[in-house]
Amino acid sequence: MLHPEFHADDTPAAIAAAVQQSGCALVRGLIPAPLAAHWRLLAAKNFALLDRLKHDTPATDLDVGFLDESPREVEVSGTRIKAPVAVWSGVDLGFYAKNLGVFEHSVLRRLAGTGLAPILAAIFDGPVAFSYDASRVRRQAPAVGHRRLHLHQDAASADYGDRLIVTCWTPFMDCGRDAPGLQIYPRRLDTLLPTKQSKWHAREDALQPLRGDLWKPVFAAGDAFLFTATTLHGTHLTDDMTALRTSLDVRAHRPGLGPRFMDGQPEFPVAD
Repeated sequence: MLHPEFHADDTPAAIAAAVQQSGCALVRGLIPAPLAAHWRLLAAKNFALLDRLKHDTPATDLDVGFLDESPREVEVSGTRIKAPVAVWSGVDLGFYAKNLGVFEHSVLRRLAGTGLAPILAAIFDGPVAFSYDASRVRRQAPAVGHRRLHLHQDAASADYGDRLIVTCWTPFMDCGRDAPGLQIYPRRLDTLLPTKQSKWHAREDALQPLRGDLWKPVFAAGDAFLFTATTLHGTHLTDDMTALRTSLDVRAHRPGLGPRFMDGQPEFPVAD
């Protein structure tokens, strides 16, 4: 099976065609290395603070809000807090909607200024927006089995409807060899696989015929992996991995047509 792999200099049309045909595309060097390095340092500071605030629940492989470097007031569960703080995204529905200036300045505005914007415009054949509350920074520990994301399709985890949603996933450091990466089924899937009872992970009997074709790239900091909401993927983790990985995933969609569970939430317009 051919792997849809590109370089940042390749044409947006070619990358968009791969996403359409294979459900995914890996674009090498799409995010500038200094920006990825900056986000890595900021994420480390935010996770360290979150670990202190949530000492009873280690912040490993959990979604967080990714905020500005400078102390400022943000609203969390009705309380105003002044701190450069990371916040559990699941704790306060609509957190980003209440603190738009912070999140926009910290991540989405900078991401929209990279080579990602013309690629997304080609995929959607027109204007694009990012979902605030469906975009996040994650941390994955190297311990095998520790809160890793098993093989799944994003559209099985919530109400995505039949809208075209594309995730841009980018690691802040090299991963896939010493740090956990991703494993992907690089073929377009138009339907959802059967899931485990009460979970959104794909069921083993549905996965078995696909496992031999899983793709496990070695990523460099700033590489971008683009995939649709029905693309099968999960954490790639082995006994030999010893490094921690942090990464960003941002969900893009046509304006006003984000994941249905985000209906009514503000969105960030991406200039093409």
